[in-house]
Amino acid sequence: MSTGNPYAAPVASSVYRVDVNVPPGASARAPVGPLLNRLRLVFGTAHVIVGAVAVGGMVAGAVARNMELLRNSSFGVWASLAFFFAWALVDILWVHRFWSWIPPEHRYTSMWPRYISPGTACGLLFVPLFSLYWMIVLYLGYDEILDRLQVEVPCSRPPAKTLAILTILSFLVFWPAAPLVSYLLARRLEETANEIHWRRTATVARATASQVPIG
Repeated sequence: MSTGNPYAAPVASSVYRVDVNVPPGASARAPVGPLLNRLRLVFGTAHVIVGAVAVGGMVAGAVARNMELLRNSSFGVWASLAFFFAWALVDILWVHRFWSWIPPEHRYTSMWPRYISPGTACGLLFVPLFSLYWMIVLYLGYDEILDRLQVEVPCSRPPAKTLAILTILSFLVFWPAAPLVSYLLARRLEETANEIHWRRTATVARATASQVPIG
């Protein structure tokens, strides 16, 4: 990777584009749609609300020595865990879909300057303790990558770094806010990615049309 230009893509190597075969600057697939992000918001919010009600019921049951309330509240805890795992699964799918859209030469960040495949982006989230660092790499990396892409394809969307930092803090400090804040971040990223994608597609189409001989 060039040391003089922080927005320069890393130099291609024999394994750099091994997982995808597309022209430089192109994406292997269209940007991720809003469905996964909406599902993530629904499951995450349900996890927080059901969990809060269940914990409140268990506390109240313990204080009142009400075994029936304790038993019913325990079902709420299991339901909250089920919503959490559903949220986590959809979150992993979203990460894979979004990372698959990123052009291969931009699949790196300043915190991880080596090539990151969609599988790597998802897989390292399962590594205990390291996943906390990897979450920061991904969330700050999204904004960094989109900034680089906007140098090539300017768009009207504002930066997402503030939302990325708030998302990281919500996960680490105040979990109940995480589903909503991460939803807002993902929506901003999706909107920016869509605008970049279609502007780039239109530019390529115009360039191709201008090269077609008339007659």
